[in-house]
Amino acid sequence: MSLAYHRHWLASQRTPVPEIRHSFAGQTVIVTGSNAGLGFASAKHYVTLGASKVILAVRSIDRGNAAKARIEDATGRAGVVEVWTLDMSSYASIKDFAEKAKTLDRVDVLLENAGVMSFDWNLAVDGSETTMAVNEAQHHTRPNHCVLRSPSFYQSRRGIKSGDVLASLDEEKKFNAFSRYSVTKLLELFYVRELAKDLDINTQGVVVNIANPGMCYSDFGRDMGFVARSFLATVRWFIARATPDGARTLVWPSTAGVAGHGKYSLDCEFSERAVSRFVRSEDGAKLQKTLYDGINTRLEKARPGIVKAALGA
Repeated sequence: MSLAYHRHWLASQRTPVPEIRHSFAGQTVIVTGSNAGLGFASAKHYVTLGASKVILAVRSIDRGNAAKARIEDATGRAGVVEVWTLDMSSYASIKDFAEKAKTLDRVDVLLENAGVMSFDWNLAVDGSETTMAVNEAQHHTRPNHCVLRSPSFYQSRRGIKSGDVLASLDEEKKFNAFSRYSVTKLLELFYVRELAKDLDINTQGVVVNIANPGMCYSDFGRDMGFVARSFLATVRWFIARATPDGARTLVWPSTAGVAGHGKYSLDCEFSERAVSRFVRSEDGAKLQKTLYDGINTRLEKARPGIVKAALGA
């Protein structure tokens, strides 16, 4: 990475995060990975900002209930938070969650926060490499499953074949723990940017965007070895944002309305210049479309007709 990149990153880490005054009164919010860290802090923030229903989508019901109790104690608002089961590494769990979400009268905000950074090679329930399954491949089933019931917000080279790229990410010999997380974030950025082009806000009322909270204090990286955890803790001590500050950067895009459609948010601002030059280039746009089509092909194989139904095609 260039010196300019590191300067920009450090400047971003030092940028103050504004308070959010927006009201979510009457709205239903879903936050994945919300029993701890940024997800927990984001869910708590939505409750503080008046949301009528905040659903903690978590893998462990016990941990989710503990998080619910902490939010209620901190905000003084009971009867707002619900805990639903969602295992991001299992497509069956995602489908069950989506079916349950169809019983809701409305979904106004879906904040996709759940993610992992695995330093060991292992496979998810459905056979994909775990980091890919949780951070990328399963991320994009929820807009297609359950966010189209009301005006909503969803917060993810030439000649390359998407099938080859995606399949290679499930090969153990090509697994690199240090780069895999970054790769999944790039795929998510590509997907959200291309998805925004396919969604008609006027007819479907769905706004999608992506937010970068920067480096924050959280339990992310808890699966690292002792040396890696110690190094990360040291770096965080010097430059990491406080968890509530990081959470505000995730909540902020859902206050922006249609102005944020397809946008990338950094430091509570939508900025196209904050996206890498490659992503903004002609070659980046071609790769973006190729990978978008490839991920949608995977979704169609898992549940025929889901993409067309979501896009209103």
